[in-house]
Parts: sequence; structure tokens; C-alpha cells
Amino acid sequence: MFFQGEQVYKSVFIIFFQGDHLKMRVKKICEGFRATMYPCPEAPADRREMAMGVKTRLDDLNTVLSQTQDHRHRVLVSAARNIRAWMMKVWKIKSIYHTLNMFNLDVIQNGLIAECWIPVANLEDVQLALRRGTEKSGSLPAILNRLSTQEAPPTFHRTNKFTKAFQALIDSYGVATYREINPGLYFCMMYLN
Repeated sequence: MFFQGEQVYKSVFIIFFQGDHLKMRVKKICEGFRATMYPCPEAPADRREMAMGVKTRLDDLNTVLSQTQDHRHRVLVSAARNIRAWMMKVWKIKSIYHTLNMFNLDVIQNGLIAECWIPVANLEDVQLALRRGTEKSGSLPAILNRLSTQEAPPTFHRTNKFTKAFQALIDSYGVATYREINPGLYFCMMYLN
């Protein structure tokens, strides 16, 4: 017998007895061991009818199990077709929430405040993205302020498809400080020679 994919072994036994006194004792023992009791009709025709009923129920159960397995297989195949798109959506949503969790909540103006480093060359792109986001969401306009700070900015090296791999290799040894010469360009030229 199978139960949720695992095989369960059961013992089947038959007990013959005479009299109501023995019937009560056997019944108590079976109940004590939590055995399931099935009646056995005395007439052969009734026994055949009961066997046919059990066979019919078993056939029905096997039909239901096979249909359930086929349905489960179809559902899993259709889910497998879309898993890549779903994973991409989940990744995007998690990235958005991860970024939003780094913002501070401004309770007075009912908004979010974020401080970040942006390359000066990308300042207009960020303002344009904020404007588009405001237009699409219909919320309050986003405000971008430049703040002065005493902290040293993080190192940023602009790369393209070709130089990205070389820069990653150089960064694995250590990242240059702000306004320090990028050794990735020299490494790229020396590697190609």
C-alpha cells in the first residue's frame, strides 16, 4: 500500500470463531491493536457481491490516482515553461524591495529619502529617470539634491563589454581609491600584446 509516495506494509489476517462471547473478545483485541475489521457475509452470493464492490472501488481509486498524476504532471510541465520568467520577476521584485529597504521614511512629507553616490556624468540620466517614475506613478515629484560631504567618494570605473572582464580581474586583487589611476586599462593593453 502507498501513502503519500511511501510504501506502507500491512498485515492481513482472518479470524474464525464460534459464539458471541468469543466475538466480543476478538473485537476488543482488534480494537486494542487498532485493527480495522471487515464483516464477512455468510452467504456465498453476498461474499461475491462484496468482492465485486471492493474491486469496483479499487478500479475507481486507481482511475482517480492516474488522473491526478496526469494532472499534476501537466501542471508541473506548464510551470516549468514559465519558471524562468517567474524567477526573473521575483529577482526584480526582490531587488526593488532591497533598494527600498535602504531608504529612510519621511513621515512628515509622506515620502522616502535616499542618499547615494552618482557619477556627475550620470546626473541628468538619474533626474530623467526620476521624472519618468513620477509621471508613471502619479505621485509627488522626486527631488534630487546635491549634498556636500567630507567622505571620500567610492571608486567607480566606467567599463564596457570588453573591459568589464579585465576590470573584474583587477578588482579581485584590490580596488583603487578615488581619483587613483585605474590599472585595468594598462592590464588590458598588456594582455593584448
